[in-house]
Amino acid sequence: MRASLRNARQAYALVGASGDVIDFSINQSPLSSFYSYIFWHIYSPATHIPATGDYSFYRYRLDDRSLLPPKGLTEQQMWERLHKAAVSRGIEPLDRIPLVDVRYCMDNGRNSLHPDNCHQNLLNESLYQKICGLFPSARTGKKAEQEKEMIHIKRTHSIRPAKDSKCNHTT
Repeated sequence: MRASLRNARQAYALVGASGDVIDFSINQSPLSSFYSYIFWHIYSPATHIPATGDYSFYRYRLDDRSLLPPKGLTEQQMWERLHKAAVSRGIEPLDRIPLVDVRYCMDNGRNSLHPDNCHQNLLNESLYQKICGLFPSARTGKKAEQEKEMIHIKRTHSIRPAKDSKCNHTT
């Protein structure tokens, strides 16, 4: 399956919670990866992404050619078309990784795509809580008080046993 995933077209995007697109790209090269896309956005001086905010990196697999946006559209229009088609067909992104999670992982020498570094696992780390607690709206778009209450509710009222580290990045 890995070989077919590498040969498939994929769409990468950096999108805000309100749907504003910072970047949208269709990867047609098996030599380029989602990790390279993320890395370039975090470390390249040519990119203009905010330091914090409610943004996420998305990756969609485009096996169905009808999902490919036509040429001549803006990045915003391409994202809106892809997202609308995916939602209507029940297609989930392969990955959705909050910007703050990516920054935290990369700043701490960790691979943001590794299953151990998914959002659910990061929320349980005291260092993540301390660092990202400074920017609670960057994670959820909620006020600090709401964020604390939600984390408290998740920890004290969990009905299901905790998942192992094989959680996906879609939150």
